[in-house]
Amino acid sequence: LIGLAGFRAGRLEFIAPELMRGRPAGRASDIWSLGVTLHLLLTGHGLFPALVSADPFTAVRIYLRSRPEPGEDLTDGQRAVIVTALQPDPADRYRTAADLADAVDELARRPGGPP
Repeated sequence: LIGLAGFRAGRLEFIAPELMRGRPAGRASDIWSLGVTLHLLLTGHGLFPALVSADPFTAVRIYLRSRPEPGEDLTDGQRAVIVTALQPDPADRYRTAADLADAVDELARRPGGPP
């Protein structure tokens, strides 16, 4: 749904919640965006299904009051990586993109993981 000035409500999820609350951007907000991107790549759908059909103002309200809903089609390892990247408290997320990449790399090395 395209809203005001081309705003795409369904993609609000890429913006870390702390940014929506006025906190400055930083590594933690980048980790959030990487987690959302990883989820979208693995599942083909977003983390906040209710945002897709909401008008922009409602979408912001829903987003700030909801928790991400990781897809059922993720493996336990994938879900763990994404859930860590999307922790509500920025201090609980991966510290750096390299830490997130290491977690993804570790998943790929597990038996039955991607080549």
